[in-house]
Amino acid sequence: MKKLSFAMALIMILAICASTLGMTASAATYAADTVAVMSDGTATKEYSNLATAFAEYKGGETLTLVKDVTVTEPITIEGRSDTGVKKTLTIDGAGKTITCTLNADVFAFTLNHTDLEFKDLTVTSNYSCFDVAGQTSVVFTNTNILAGGTKIDEHFADDVDHTNPGTAIKQNNNNKGYVEVNGGVIKGTGTRITTTDTSKNPPESKTTYKSKDVIDVRYGRAVLNNPTVIGYFTEILFQVGEAAVPEGGEEALTAAGWINGGTYVLYSKDSNASNSVCVRAYRGALLTIFDGTFVVYNKANSYGSSVVGTHSSGGTHTYILGGKFYNMSERAKSVLIGHNAAKNNVANMEACMFLHMYGGEFYSTIVADRVEYNIDTETAVIRNKGEFTKTDKATVTVADPYKTKLNTDFNYWKFTAKYDATTPDPNAKIKVQNGDKVYYTNSLWKALNAFSADGAVVTLLSDITLDKECIMIARDADITLDLNGKKITVADGVSNAIRCQMGNLTIKNGSLVNNGGSVLNFGYAPIDFGDDFENVGFANYNVDVTLDGVAVTSNGAAYVIQCVNEGTLTFKGASTVNGAAPEAATVNIKGMADLTRPGEGDTGSDEEPTEEEPTTDAPATDAAPSDGATAQKGGCGNSIGVGAFAVMAVAGLACGIVSKKRED
Repeated sequence: MKKLSFAMALIMILAICASTLGMTASAATYAADTVAVMSDGTATKEYSNLATAFAEYKGGETLTLVKDVTVTEPITIEGRSDTGVKKTLTIDGAGKTITCTLNADVFAFTLNHTDLEFKDLTVTSNYSCFDVAGQTSVVFTNTNILAGGTKIDEHFADDVDHTNPGTAIKQNNNNKGYVEVNGGVIKGTGTRITTTDTSKNPPESKTTYKSKDVIDVRYGRAVLNNPTVIGYFTEILFQVGEAAVPEGGEEALTAAGWINGGTYVLYSKDSNASNSVCVRAYRGALLTIFDGTFVVYNKANSYGSSVVGTHSSGGTHTYILGGKFYNMSERAKSVLIGHNAAKNNVANMEACMFLHMYGGEFYSTIVADRVEYNIDTETAVIRNKGEFTKTDKATVTVADPYKTKLNTDFNYWKFTAKYDATTPDPNAKIKVQNGDKVYYTNSLWKALNAFSADGAVVTLLSDITLDKECIMIARDADITLDLNGKKITVADGVSNAIRCQMGNLTIKNGSLVNNGGSVLNFGYAPIDFGDDFENVGFANYNVDVTLDGVAVTSNGAAYVIQCVNEGTLTFKGASTVNGAAPEAATVNIKGMADLTRPGEGDTGSDEEPTEEEPTTDAPATDAAPSDGATAQKGGCGNSIGVGAFAVMAVAGLACGIVSKKRED
């Protein structure tokens, strides 16, 4: 009887579950032509057309695909509201695919002045995929982006014609743009077209190429977290930077990229290209490589062709902290680390190229007459000589890391940071710790930007003085600045101490002093590109700063800036402002405009920092990059006074929000 009762109970439970599941399935039933649903948390609307959904979103919704969809016309996602504030949207692919069939070499999606996240989605296009314009912030999470007719599980053969070029991601409009890639497969391609000249006897075959970069960040920021990035018949796999070079060869940074692992493969391009490069910092750019596997299979016959490349004019900053780099090229002039100057003129590079070696393993197939390094430690181009040890060349046999997996003989080198937690640099003022990796420097700018991965702890080892504003470049990272009981002082004439463009910064246990201006500044400074200005409104990135046991002192006032969308300034511990406890523990930066007492901010011109360190082995003596740039000026100044917070919001150029409209 007990067994029968248990069986009956089980049947009843299963019946209830089946009924519940049936009700759920019924609730999720959509019209036959519905391809996506958009919800703001209270109401849900069905769409049979993606363009219509993107045109109607108000901000804050989630658009979820319910089936695979084909797009035949380019789509623009416009996020600028009537008030100038950008609108946010999450696109949840739910494992579905958007297939873009275009009739011309254009981008399938243009993202303009918006904050977006694409997740769990595959986007394919017979041409290019994403044009990131305006001040767009876009995050791709577990998203496959397949441009130029590429497929996720197939490769193009070296000798097969391909007529459709395609860039996966291009950020080319504004230095305030931000792109983040978390996982996924990203592919792009140029073209390979073979023609026959029948006027010749016998007829002759000719192959021509048109190149496309796979990920191209002209003006803006990019963070790549463990994606697989592959390019075919193209010159550059991932490039940051392309700023105009002013007279004198020094300029503000307009682009930055951080690579945190992943696989990056550049496949064969058998034309004699001047630049066939896996990853490259171009003019006006910072590139930091923390980790990853980088492989080049090219046939380019130029010293500009390399696994890691840089430009020989225009202020490029490349930091290699780790990773494995493989040059599989068949040509002698393709090298591991190179630049694209036509004649390898090192003298022309010394004033504008900054390459820092702290780690990495380098492998090069053994080819007669190969120079291996177009840039080496005997030149002034590698700026941190004396801060690393380099393994002498050795011959090793390892497996081809990507294509054939066969054992291959390589020439091999390894770079190792000389100073770590057990053997610190005795002259260093700043320590940076990323997990178990430790680096030392005298530059706060370098510590916060080039050395700090997400979660890094930057520790002061002694008091420092800033001779220019230290900008924490925009990326979505959590970084802790431990003052360690020490003090940061700002030199006379520098209006801002630390400017946070984006991310979460915790400053703890010490003092911040600026005798003549602001201590903290939130948002972006203006960059003067000449007469071609476009007012693009307020920067729309989140900035959260926590002061924990920090004494903030400014003889004028402690300023913040009304140039962010959201964010908070939080005081913890025994923090003080000009010697007194702050009136509020948490300040909503966005809401500070409601407080009406104007501040006294300087409205002069601002530029991003450019770094130029001494070319000798002697350590730098200041805590900021010593490039001789002019002191930074404070844009629209908002002040934190003793016991009260005061704000001034200034429109137009005075608010420091201008950009150059790039024409490509």
